[in-house]
Order: sequence, then C-alpha cells, then structure tokens
Amino acid sequence: MNLAMKLNNTGINTARPFPHQSKKNLWLMPVKFKDDRVEFFLGHNFSKIFLLEDVGSFDHINIDSKESYNPLVHLMIVKVQNNSPAPPDSVLQSEIYLYLPPFGEESNEVGWRCTENWYTLIVKEEVLNKLRGREIDESNYEILEESSDLFKRLQQHKRRKK
Repeated sequence: MNLAMKLNNTGINTARPFPHQSKKNLWLMPVKFKDDRVEFFLGHNFSKIFLLEDVGSFDHINIDSKESYNPLVHLMIVKVQNNSPAPPDSVLQSEIYLYLPPFGEESNEVGWRCTENWYTLIVKEEVLNKLRGREIDESNYEILEESSDLFKRLQQHKRRKK
C-alpha cells in the first residue's frame, strides 16, 4: 500500500518542447491530458490549457495562406493511432522520456503516446511559434548532457540490432 501511494506521487508534472533529433524545423511538443483539459507545453514554464468541453478553444491556426493547423485534430489522430494500453504516468522520471519515440517508430512524423496521459506531438516550428504567440529561441533548448548521452546510447543500441 505504501509503495502504491509513493508511485502515484512520482512522475513529472511539466515539460517543454524539444527540437527533433533528426529533422530540422520540427519540434517535439509534450501534451498532457488531465480530467477535462489538455495542456500543451510550449516553452520553459509556459503552457496553454484547452478544455475538452470547449471545442471552440481549439480553433484552427492559420500558418500561411494555404495551411492551417488544429491542435485538437492532431492530438486525436495520435490518440487513435496509439490506442494500445500505456504505462502509468508514474513511470516517467524525467521529461527526456517524452522525446524518445517508441522503438521502431523513428520515422514517425505525427507523434506518439508516452503514458496513460502524456503524448508527444511532432509539430513544425511555425506551428509551435503560432501556438506560443512568439518565436522560440532554440538556444534555450540545447540538449542537456544527460539527454545527449541517452540519445547516443539508444542510437548505438538500434544500430547493433540492424
């Protein structure tokens, strides 16, 4: 019982977008479902919350004269594609795990489910900037040393499997 209580109190509560490791001008944007709301993490200590009951809050965002984006539609596509059982949120001990695609999904260009309530969406930089309401400064998002080492180990492991 004590262990169960401790596990419920573990995990992460916040995140930030992260540059895609291999695709220029794409970002990994964490999203968390909580009750009747969806939180899109758009920067350091910066997020937007949308209410699921208020579909109007997810209006299309015009990227340019030919392209628009709807965060709810994008999230629903990822949710439908990833409807298999997912681990509890408590397994996330670092936000770095939000940025690692599931094994075998390196070419994924839409996003994936991380845990019961955490998702990662792959978005264009223009989309992220529109959602944020300002330009993102990539210099604030340099890969942490721990993250860099983890990515290198994972890439080596994948190469050995081939």
